Amino acid sequence: MNVRLGWRGSTIVVVGAVAAYSWIAAGLRPFTLGEEVLVAVPGLVCLAAAIWTPGSPQTGVAGASMRGSAAIWLVLVVAAAGWELTAYFSSPRSAHPTLSVIADNVMSVQPGRALVFALWLALGWILARGSQAMHA
Repeated sequence: MNVRLGWRGSTIVVVGAVAAYSWIAAGLRPFTLGEEVLVAVPGLVCLAAAIWTPGSPQTGVAGASMRGSAAIWLVLVVAAAGWELTAYFSSPRSAHPTLSVIADNVMSVQPGRALVFALWLALGWILARGSQAMHA
């Protein structure tokens, strides 16, 4: 029996697996061994993929791409720090939540934790794919 999923079928399987993995990870109690293992596994997979990805960084276009990426990250960090400082020093505090207060509210329930975990996995995948593209 030869089953071929195709691009859409594979995408559905991967999204389903990520959703299930995120839901399970979000259901565990924080700071337990089980949760730490489920958080570490994707990081170890990315580390292994980075170690075994052939090729080396190239200069020229890759260097310009890296500078552009660094500029984007700098803008994001400055924007987040600006939000935090503005919210922290504004009154009333209830009307100006910091990012940590917003994150606490979102992650106080399992669906919110699962969503944040899935977004974390997606960001890691995007960053890993970008790194592979620069090495191609």
